[in-house]
Formats: sequence, structure tokens, C-alpha cells
Amino acid sequence: MEFITANTFGANSLKFSEDELDALVRAAIENARTAIGDLEDKYVALDIGPTGRLLRPLGDFDFEEAVEVFAKTVRLGAKYGADLIILETFSDSYETKAAVLAAKENCDLPIIVTNAYGADGKLMTGATPSAMVAMLEGMGVDAVINKKLSTAGRIFRFTLSNKVRSIKCLNGSDAEVLEFIVDTAVEYSLGARGLRSICEAIMLDAMYEAPSGRKKTLKIDLPYAKEKVAKFTGALILN
Repeated sequence: MEFITANTFGANSLKFSEDELDALVRAAIENARTAIGDLEDKYVALDIGPTGRLLRPLGDFDFEEAVEVFAKTVRLGAKYGADLIILETFSDSYETKAAVLAAKENCDLPIIVTNAYGADGKLMTGATPSAMVAMLEGMGVDAVINKKLSTAGRIFRFTLSNKVRSIKCLNGSDAEVLEFIVDTAVEYSLGARGLRSICEAIMLDAMYEAPSGRKKTLKIDLPYAKEKVAKFTGALILN
């Protein structure tokens, strides 16, 4: 099954008025349908993301309120012709449950659920993938997708010039770059200055921690990183 997601991830009544939400969902689904064109066996998914509010007892948002917020978006999605619903990157089991209930009670469309887990293998609120699968299967969702575990907070440590160096991930997208940089640094026996120069040259989205404790936040782009490192080391290491 192949589908395109409508641009409705953040569309909910907490952020938009009733008329704005109606217009947004309608336009998003129409645009997705236009993008599909005459292609066969392609579907449009109403994409629903978290509200951004924490449910009680961790926050001040009531479960019933959350269900109704999701329900408003679900009803509009069904009204304007979505083929299925994808509940995307939820990190709270309770909010996931609220979204699923809203979908089940307000339409008969297939439901796909994705959850985002931290480096510890759990949701932000503590649930494990197996616990979520059990809950969601019991609620009758049609598919469950567990997002790749985040590498946020992961620290790469290695020894150069008889000193321990480290690079720390700030988010889940930079692990590949970090591994590439570490491998390059070790291969070419770069010292602290050389390592820092590479990080600065490629604008790595990571925090370089010098032996002095000085920290510097940089940005990321893997293809650009490989090109810059190749020039820096004077070697062809693009592959």
C-alpha cells in the first residue's frame, strides 16, 4: 500500500479557529489528491500529530479534551475524502490512546499509528514498544510503526594523541555524521585542533567537547561534510 500524507500534521483546534481548520484540512487533502493525479492504487492519509500539550497527571490537559481536539480533525479528514489516518510520532501512550479513540469513534477509515522512542527504548512517558503494540492491537488499529530510536544524547568517545575526545549528539539525525567524523579522526590521527577544525569546516550539528571543557554547537550536512573532510585530509574519502 502506498500513500501520500496530507499536510495536516499540526492541524488542530488548539491552533486554528473552526473555519481555519476546516479550510486547512480541505486544502491539504485536495492538494495531496492532486499530487497523486491519475496514479492507481495510491491513497491520501490524513496526517495527525501530537497536540503539543501534556495530558494529566503530567500536564494540565484533560484526556476528554484531547479526544475532542483529535475528533474535530478526524471528522474533517473523513468529510473531505481522506483514505486513511496516520497518527504520527506520538511520544505519550495516553495521548496516543486519545487520538486512536477519536479516530475509531468518528470515522471508519484504516488507522496507522507511529510512536517515537528515545535512546532508552521507551516513550517520553515510559511505555515500551511491546506495551504500545499490545495496547494498540487491543484498540483495533490497522498498523503500528515504531520509529527508529533516537540517538539524541549519544556520546562518541575515542582516543587521539593519548587524550580522550568526545562528540555528543544533539538530535537523532547526526549519528551518521558523527560516526564518519570519528572514523576519519582516528584514521588520520587528528589531534584536538584538527578535530575541531573539521567540525567547524563541515558545520556539524553536534557539540564538540574540547579537553578544556569548552563547548561549541555546530550544524549538519552529511554530503557536504564528506566533501569538506576529503579536502581537509587531502584524501579521497567520498565513498
